[in-house]
Amino acid sequence: MWHVFSLTDFMNNIGNFFNAAYVLTIVVVVLLVVFENRSPLKSVSWILVITLIPVAGVVLYFFFGQKYQKQILYSRKVAKYQRRINTISRTQLKELSSVDMMKLDSKVASKKDIMTLLLNNDKAFLTHNTNVKILNNGSETFDDLKKTLQNARHHIHLEFYILKFDGIGNEIFEILKVKAKQGVEVRVIYDSVGSYHMPRCKKREYRKSGIDLKSFQKVIFPLLSSKVNYRNHRKIVVVDGKIGYTGGLNISDKYVENSPSHTYWRDTFVKIEGNAANALQAIFMNDWYYVTKESIYNDVYFHEEKERKSNLTQIISSGPDSNWHAISQFYFSAIASSTDHVYIASPYFIPNDEISFALKAAALRGIDVKILIPKYSDTFISRWSTESYLTEMMKAGVEIYHYTKGFLHSKILISDGILSSIGSANLDYRSLGTNFEVNAVFYDEKIAEKLIRQFVSDLRDAHLLRPQQWKKRPVHKKIASSFARLFAPLM
Repeated sequence: MWHVFSLTDFMNNIGNFFNAAYVLTIVVVVLLVVFENRSPLKSVSWILVITLIPVAGVVLYFFFGQKYQKQILYSRKVAKYQRRINTISRTQLKELSSVDMMKLDSKVASKKDIMTLLLNNDKAFLTHNTNVKILNNGSETFDDLKKTLQNARHHIHLEFYILKFDGIGNEIFEILKVKAKQGVEVRVIYDSVGSYHMPRCKKREYRKSGIDLKSFQKVIFPLLSSKVNYRNHRKIVVVDGKIGYTGGLNISDKYVENSPSHTYWRDTFVKIEGNAANALQAIFMNDWYYVTKESIYNDVYFHEEKERKSNLTQIISSGPDSNWHAISQFYFSAIASSTDHVYIASPYFIPNDEISFALKAAALRGIDVKILIPKYSDTFISRWSTESYLTEMMKAGVEIYHYTKGFLHSKILISDGILSSIGSANLDYRSLGTNFEVNAVFYDEKIAEKLIRQFVSDLRDAHLLRPQQWKKRPVHKKIASSFARLFAPLM
């Protein structure tokens, strides 16, 4: 009996010890969250997870919640180019202050504050380009991209979140193999998590063929790595330093709109011929040095063209290592400074407080605000979180459209018929503060007009939400969306 009592007493003491240790751990982790001085909303969300989900909450925080430690790594050569960009940016800032830069017309000049913002927060220098081509959907994008790759003479640089060796993936990599055999330098960066299921045999095959294939922040076990939360979501192609691409597409059959094995996919990419390709090149080079510690900076990778008075462009990038959230600040400022209309297409609509406030304020000012989002998301948590924002948006006068033809994946913003943006960044917490992203910003009426025409065409395949009908949603959906919103900052 004494032995039984001792064993029971011992087990109780062990239990008390672990309970006390766990409570102490929670207190320490909560203090860590508080001392990080991040946004109160995000801090409260993490405190809820840590305290309401025993053990798992602490584990989730250490793998997904810790702030990214700034690591901007430049070689001396890349730093030299960075100093050159800084010089260009400072010069353009001085010219912009006089509103005489390149004899801007009145509509373009009205957006000089946006230009100034992006020069200051991202050193996003302004360029004029020989040609800008809007590419709608996968078939148009991949057809154009394959032709450009086939015509490459010196180098091909690709950077994508998802690379799949399916139909379109194999087609593109077969072209890359041929070009590598011809002596063209081929470098590819793919995200380790986005392309996690990439077959090793394929990677070995293409590396042996001369393609320099590298993963961004390699993750062997996604669920057991603190790096899993900070992903390279950028989509960049640069060919011979003359032609650049960016947008929302990844390389996979999934992104071809009429693929028989996938849902109809609506997306947008952009092809830029001219000096803006140098900005995309600089971003790629910085990312290449980050993943390889190899500097490839050389003047042969940059192509300077005589400036023309058209297609004024800035390339902006942001990520958790940036001093400023450049793309988030751009979205906010573009919305807040609009005087006539703001049209937005995004697959995920989980805006931070600042952008949510700007959208509602714009609509209340009488600005025509239209937001196009997919009716069905590819994750139920994202869908529920999105739904929690729509009532207040409609109440303020924002028009919300559900795209019903398939899955909308375009990331588009158009303001006042002159300012537009195409890129990889969604209107959600992940793109605005966690992922590495890139957007092309244009100050051009013709480009905005093309995007508006396509936007209006997409609205024909969408359903306008009516506030009265939206209120009649089932109660369980309202409850689910409200709870999902609590965790939106963590997504």
